[in-house]
Amino acid sequence: MLDATGRLVMPGLVDAHSHADGAVFRSDVQRALLRQGVTTVIAGQDGVSYAPGDGVWSSRYFAAITGPHPTFAGGAVAELLAT
Repeated sequence: MLDATGRLVMPGLVDAHSHADGAVFRSDVQRALLRQGVTTVIAGQDGVSYAPGDGVWSSRYFAAITGPHPTFAGGAVAELLAT
């Protein structure tokens, strides 16, 4: 049992429109989201994501917004899922 006396308890929040596809893998970004109560990020906004496909186009398309994916070099989606 957790004593939450004097604290606000609520379920995690969902960020329904985020361009954090690549950045969400960084631990500093994860901690920042958690500090805001965000536990779920919906990726693939504006119809672009690392999957399905090879991820190259989305890395280039959103690089100015989210930066390149930190571990995905643009190979197969299986490579991304294995990271």
